[in-house]
Formats: sequence, C-alpha cells, structure tokens
Amino acid sequence: MFQYIFTILKTNNINQLILRLLVILCIIYFGLNIYKYFGDKSHEMEGFTQLEQFVLKRNENIYDGFYSQIYDEIHKPNHRTDFELNQIIQLTQPTHNSVFLDIGSGTGDLVNELQQAGYQAYGIDKSQAMVDISDKKYPANQYKCGDALEPMAFEKGTFSHILCTYFTIYQMEDKRTFFKNCYHWLMPNGYLILHLVERNKFDAISPIGKSKLIMNPKHIPGSPRITNTIVDFGGFEYKSSFDFSEENKVSIVEKFQDKATKHIRQNEQTLQMETIEDILKMANGFTFKAKIDMKNCIDDENQFIYILEKI
Repeated sequence: MFQYIFTILKTNNINQLILRLLVILCIIYFGLNIYKYFGDKSHEMEGFTQLEQFVLKRNENIYDGFYSQIYDEIHKPNHRTDFELNQIIQLTQPTHNSVFLDIGSGTGDLVNELQQAGYQAYGIDKSQAMVDISDKKYPANQYKCGDALEPMAFEKGTFSHILCTYFTIYQMEDKRTFFKNCYHWLMPNGYLILHLVERNKFDAISPIGKSKLIMNPKHIPGSPRITNTIVDFGGFEYKSSFDFSEENKVSIVEKFQDKATKHIRQNEQTLQMETIEDILKMANGFTFKAKIDMKNCIDDENQFIYILEKI
C-alpha cells in the first residue's frame, strides 16, 4: 500500500493529479489530528479515587459527584450556550420582564448566560450533584433539584420561556406529561425551546472527542458514521459508544479506567429517541414557530433547536 501511495505522489501523469491531491490532503488531515490530540494537554486530569474494581451507574444515577465534576470537560456546554442564547433572543424577542426556565440545567451555564444578559432565569435538574456544581460555579443564580415530570414543580403561568436542550427531552419516557407540564407553567403565548435530532444521522461523537478533531470525519466522502470516542485524560482513559440497534432507543456507554489502579467506572444510559415528527405530535397546545440547525455551532446539520409557541 505504501509503495502505491509513493508511486502516486511521484507521478507526473495528469490523470492522477486529483488522486495525488486527495492523498496529500488525507495525510495532512490525519497528521494534524494526531498532532492536535497528542500535543494538546489541556484536558489532562489526575486519576479518580474508587475502591471497587468496577462500578456501574445507570441512567439518572450516572449524574453523581464524580460525573458532575468532569461533566463540563466531556460535554463542553459553553460551546453551545452562546449560540442557543443568541438564536432564542433573536427569534423570540424577550423583554426584561421575561422569565426563563432551563430544564436539565446541568452545571448551570445557560442559566448564567441568561442572567448575564439581564433576564430572570432559573434552572431545574434531577441531579443534586449537578445542582451543587451549579451553585458553586454561579452562587448568585437559582437552581433547583427536581423533576420536570412533576406537575407541582412550578406554579401555573410562571415562565415566558422554557428551555429543554442537549438531549434532555430524550431522557424522558413520558414526553406527553412533559409537554402538559410545560404548557401549564408557561404564560400565554410563551415559548418552549427544544433540542431535537435526526436519530440516524446526528454526530455520535462525544464533544470532548469532537473538539480534538481538525475536521469532522463525516465530511470525508464515504466515511462511515463514527459512534465511538476515546480520550486520554492523563490519569485515566475515557471511552464512549452509542448503540442504535433498538428502535426509538439509543444506548450510550461511557467507560472511565484509572491508569494506575486499572479500576473501571461505567455509565450506561438509555435515551428514548423517537422521531422528531412523533415528538412534535405529542406537543398538544403548541404551534411551530422556528427551527434552527446547529451546523454553525457544533458542525452538525442533523441537530436542531425547535421553538414552539403556546396557543
């Protein structure tokens, strides 16, 4: 194979010039990715403390003290929040009397962006550990540990905007109750902002892995869909994999292995990922207002922000 590549690079045959150019571009692409990954040490962390050789966490239980500490590094929420906020403000024209709720507020970045922009904003998350991190990062903001499927979590007509971003809606099996609660909590003509994806097309690369790439592999003609990520954090190795074999479900496995002890922490999460069309059919009492693809934000035209308006 190498002799063949060498022959192409040396050829003066005009019919092979395009092929030669493609080979050179591929060499540059892979070389830059290798350099970027091994040369960038900003993601290095110490190993994690775990007495057991193997610990398994499933679904909402993965969001504990350990995972909340490393969440921002893996999922890069700051890469999305500016884009989401700008789009929401542009398309819904909130006033300083607007009140926002971020469902699945994670480590608090989007709520903080809204507060910094001059709006009232609140966060709710099912994980107490994530709420604790949010409170530590942004002590002036208000975050609540609670479940968006609980109708009494907030009073009727409290919010002008409800946000549910970064795959949060897919963690809910009972989406009809979610939409019913949002309708109850929203003011008249309030907005519900959802992150929805094309199940069979979106990038299944963890944000930490994608941030190490010079170019998204999907832009290479004929490249298969990548569903695995491996990142060396220095003290431990991180792996993630997506499984799409079951209809309307996506299974995600994350594995952390400490390099010194070889101990493993494994997260397993099942997302309830119906089609976009089926999810929108459940949104009784809402009308479509806008759809924004996230290509300019995360280089993925198969992830979207949908804006629905209460009617």
